[in-house]
Amino acid sequence: MKKISTKPPQNTLFWPLVRLTVLLIIAEAVILGLNFGSILSATPVNKFIFQQVVHSPIVLIGIAKFVGAQLLLQLVFLLFFMICAKLIKILFNLSNNSYNLIGMLLWFDGVIAVFLANQIYFTHSVFAFILNLGKKLYPALQPYLTAHGIQIAFYVTTAIVGIAVVLAILGFFSLLGKHPKKSISIILLAAIGAGAYVYWRFYYAPKPVTASAPVIPSEKPNIVLLSIDYFRPGDTTYFGNKTEMTPNIDAMLKQSTVFEHAVTVIARTFPSLMSVESGDYPIKNGARFNLIDPAQVNHNETLGHTLQDNGYYSMLATDGSHFFYMTPEYGFNKVVAPTPGLNEFLLSSINDFPLSNLLMNSFVGKYLFPYNYMNRNASYTYEPKTFNKEIEKALKERPAGQPLYIHIHLTLAAWPYTWSAPTDPYPKGLNKTEQTHYRFNEGEIAVDKQFGEVMQILKAQGVFDKNAMLVLFSDHGQAFGEPGDRVTEKKYLVGNATPAEIHQFTGLNVTIGHGTDILSMKQYHPLLAFKFFGTPQNQVGSPPVDCALIDIAPTVLDYLHIANPGMQGISLMPNITAFPQTGLGDTPLYMETEFTLPSILTADPSISKVLEEGISYYNLNIKTGNLQVKPSIGKLIIKGKQRAVLQGKWLLAFYPNSTGPGTLVLVNLATKQWTLDMSNAFAQTAPLAQMWQELHDFYGKEIIMPPLPAAVSTTSTPDIVLGNNTNATAKTAPVPTAPPTQAKVVNPSSKINTSSSKKS
Repeated sequence: MKKISTKPPQNTLFWPLVRLTVLLIIAEAVILGLNFGSILSATPVNKFIFQQVVHSPIVLIGIAKFVGAQLLLQLVFLLFFMICAKLIKILFNLSNNSYNLIGMLLWFDGVIAVFLANQIYFTHSVFAFILNLGKKLYPALQPYLTAHGIQIAFYVTTAIVGIAVVLAILGFFSLLGKHPKKSISIILLAAIGAGAYVYWRFYYAPKPVTASAPVIPSEKPNIVLLSIDYFRPGDTTYFGNKTEMTPNIDAMLKQSTVFEHAVTVIARTFPSLMSVESGDYPIKNGARFNLIDPAQVNHNETLGHTLQDNGYYSMLATDGSHFFYMTPEYGFNKVVAPTPGLNEFLLSSINDFPLSNLLMNSFVGKYLFPYNYMNRNASYTYEPKTFNKEIEKALKERPAGQPLYIHIHLTLAAWPYTWSAPTDPYPKGLNKTEQTHYRFNEGEIAVDKQFGEVMQILKAQGVFDKNAMLVLFSDHGQAFGEPGDRVTEKKYLVGNATPAEIHQFTGLNVTIGHGTDILSMKQYHPLLAFKFFGTPQNQVGSPPVDCALIDIAPTVLDYLHIANPGMQGISLMPNITAFPQTGLGDTPLYMETEFTLPSILTADPSISKVLEEGISYYNLNIKTGNLQVKPSIGKLIIKGKQRAVLQGKWLLAFYPNSTGPGTLVLVNLATKQWTLDMSNAFAQTAPLAQMWQELHDFYGKEIIMPPLPAAVSTTSTPDIVLGNNTNATAKTAPVPTAPPTQAKVVNPSSKINTSSSKKS
């Protein structure tokens, strides 16, 4: 009879470390859940996500890959310390109990080192709470819980790991002598791992960036469009800011033709940039709002397609895919951008685990976490240099000798106004709105630095070696709820409108956001400048010309002597090469709002509130995994849009009405006077009948214009447009006539929450 062994089983380190790792993952998930709201609660957002995951394979696969990548990193982390402990055991001939203890202590030390590194390098991470938590729990340790103290602790824990690695290497060589067979198997396993890495790094993955070969200039000029999200031209010294925040952009403006009176047709990213690419207004190109169904957008008639047809290699590069993503179908040979879709919305917010954060800006992060890598919307791990390197890499891989068209869109200055870099404390005495504006200015300073770095990359890659055009612009501006964010102030009101009417129709002189308020030039005034390299040369200065971002594409084609395929924009080349004496008010310019959630109309929007409020307005394209506005909601958005026509110094705004004709607001942007009464003497100094007809004809059946009074003068005097003349003073208002009865203005928020006025 075989004797049953009573010897206890040999201890193993693997399963204890697995249990500790599971506890760590659960703890991290709980912390993230507390930060972003209850992940498992039955909220509309969670119900929507669950439904989409169930019905959309591409979303399910993306989430499964993300979970798998996180588990893989934890497994590698665990095995690393387990192997180190095993080799140390061999070196010192330790017992199993000592081996287990060393392994767990090394694992704990590694976890502490990872959390400390996360605290140092990603200060806006949810897990960067060590300083504040320690000071709260242990006030006596406050003198030691400083940034310097955290660094010392990180160095100590890292040194322990380093010592363990050195001992493990010595243990490995000891193993070679004691157990040749085991050592051969370990060497073989290491060789297999190294071979897999080499295959992944140099064959499966794109080739690493190396020194580029000498650039072969093209015979045709290169075209560079460089746009900056949210950027306000008024924050540059070129436009009069007394504080120098943007030295690189200011230096470029001083060499450029700057159109100070430019407007964007919709102050939202995708519609604005699509108007740039198409040279058409949104009503023609179909891009009426962010996250519109791509099938409704005319992506076949774009600048990219036209330049491709003329021998150009076209590229798009952007570090933000929330609301701006274009595929090669829009006329690009290569697109450098974070992977878009519902997974990008979701994972860019919640993928904040310390271990993966440390790898996010490496090639490991690039392939394991495509929704977070170089993604400015993953603000806690975003580093501008990562995106810059991807631009450089794409430029080095472009075909030699072929002319280049590249559109680079930088989103560093956009909300939430933070990224991986630490932020300075707020100056004392700032309220919430001023604090938000302060952080925004920090973003502008950072994006100016990034702009300078990108320009150096473009120059190093020979983009400007011969003839080239650079178009520097922003897609829209931003309002912060500060006085002057709107062009209407009560003291400049001409007429006898009651306070209720003022509040209902236009609010006061404050507003928030972008694309929310047609009467906010802070939202609709973008930066626009042209710089030529080689020949021809651009005039330096600011021509007194009204223009819009839809004029960029026609200008590029005119510069290249390519026929305009029927774009609504006009070429600005005559105003770039030689300044005209006049030009304001020659062409009417049209603007419209987007749809806005009330939760966005705050100085510091909450992600969870925005999601809760807006998730019911979207569907998921199960084939692409992209979020799209529901068709029924899209119709309401278009119906609820505010619209305006700009003619010289005059702005005529239209507010829709749910029961009949809309309401008009007339503004003189030079004197700041405005009125709701189209029959008074002030209104008759404007080309009111002409502007009324232009607005009516342009938008057609989308709007119901109110009738004008019988006697309306059409005489006008063109003047400065965008309110850039801060020294303009209001003229004495003429005695107004009695205002007509006002119709009730539609409040889109009652149906789809597109209200754009902030209660005050």
